[in-house]
Amino acid sequence: QPSHGVVVVVERSVESLRMILTHVTALNASHIVLASGSPRRRDILRALGLTDVVVRASSFAEDLDKNAYDGAHAYAQATAMAKARDVYEMFVRDGGGEVGDGVPDVIIGADTVVESRDGAVMEKPSDEREAKDMLRALSNGSSKVHTGVAILLPKVSAVTGVFERGFSETTTVEFAELTEEEIDAYVATGEPFDKAGGYGIQGQAAAFIKGIVGDYYNVMGFPMHAFSRELSALVPLFVK
Repeated sequence: QPSHGVVVVVERSVESLRMILTHVTALNASHIVLASGSPRRRDILRALGLTDVVVRASSFAEDLDKNAYDGAHAYAQATAMAKARDVYEMFVRDGGGEVGDGVPDVIIGADTVVESRDGAVMEKPSDEREAKDMLRALSNGSSKVHTGVAILLPKVSAVTGVFERGFSETTTVEFAELTEEEIDAYVATGEPFDKAGGYGIQGQAAAFIKGIVGDYYNVMGFPMHAFSRELSALVPLFVK
């Protein structure tokens, strides 16, 4: 139930902080790069205690064929990996084609999509009309937010080259029924245009959301608990 989902979010957030706190000093001494210009993802990493993360936005076109993947979650995960690889290649080019001292210890890629109840995959709206169409599709029903995350360890070798770990997290979001006036007013704020699905749970759209099941931060664009779990497991590979 929606209220139970909110309780789960709180518990997961506390647990993830416990996980990451044991490694914060070592992680902040490492060269970690976020392959995203999203201020929300940067802020979530800071909330975890990772205060020295460098932002280097990917130039990946985000044009993968959605039909080539087994669901929206897999598409988001593939896009996140493509973003992280793109930033890795930037550092390799900066180093003259070699993996040198300037290459990070960790590169983090992420991508968020919203899946409507009819299975449509929504990314960022390109204009007002698309934003309004997205909100109409989400109104009075449950949808899913999928965030794919990629973690690259450029200085750690794997059979296929650079070590890579990818995963995705899904949160269910229940919207109230929205009137056309409410949709128009929200779109007029300008808030929808840099957010998957055309809304931000941390902004004024919170008034539309009856409840969630899963990680609140995942809806913001970065799954705090799942990332903390995955990165904590990888720490021994790149922190000596």
